[in-house]
Amino acid sequence: MKLFKTTNRLNAFLVFNMISLTIMLITTSVSEAGIALQPAAVSTDMGNGAAIPFHINFTIDQSGLSSGYNSGIDDFDAYIASNPTHPSTSSLINWYSTISTTGKIDFDLGGSHQIESFALWNMGTHAGSSLSSSMGVQNFDLWSGTDAALSNPTNLGSFTAAEVIGVDASAEVFSFAPTTASHVRMVIGSNYGHPDYTGFNEAAFEVIPAPGAILLGSIGVGFVSWLRRRRSL
Repeated sequence: MKLFKTTNRLNAFLVFNMISLTIMLITTSVSEAGIALQPAAVSTDMGNGAAIPFHINFTIDQSGLSSGYNSGIDDFDAYIASNPTHPSTSSLINWYSTISTTGKIDFDLGGSHQIESFALWNMGTHAGSSLSSSMGVQNFDLWSGTDAALSNPTNLGSFTAAEVIGVDASAEVFSFAPTTASHVRMVIGSNYGHPDYTGFNEAAFEVIPAPGAILLGSIGVGFVSWLRRRRSL
């Protein structure tokens, strides 16, 4: 009889902990918000305006943003909601092409991530300079892959970016089904009418974080509690 009661108590305890951990897992998955990710590297086959002053690298280094973000840490939605803007005013903070108005932009995410959104600060107009909203990206496709060559690409969708009116551009967010990728290719199909150049100011991604350390720690605590409970029975 004592063994029977002990077994029942142990089973009840195990069931309770399994239910608790399951609820915690579901809650964690739902509540974990996407985080902002700065690409590790970027390249293009479209050329770089005036070589260094308008290089493609300036589109991922946060230069020119009115407020920056901590890559891999900051909440993506909260950051975008704060309306960080980017001016289309000078060199060393944005990019425009020289070889073609259409072509490819390849983003290296610096590792494998589950991505679900792409943020773009498009090109605006700066009176007195060569920068114009007509250079801004209009139609583009996004493709993802797990290698730099995108040997087995996934089509994330076709999108149309809005034309920026004025100097300062706000981020426009383009969402798609969560996809695991280490590289993303932006294929630009058109701009807003400029015959020679296409450009934009900044780009970033939203990634879904892996299950947090809190969840793993909770599972560990539950296991230790079970061991102690078992010894006391």
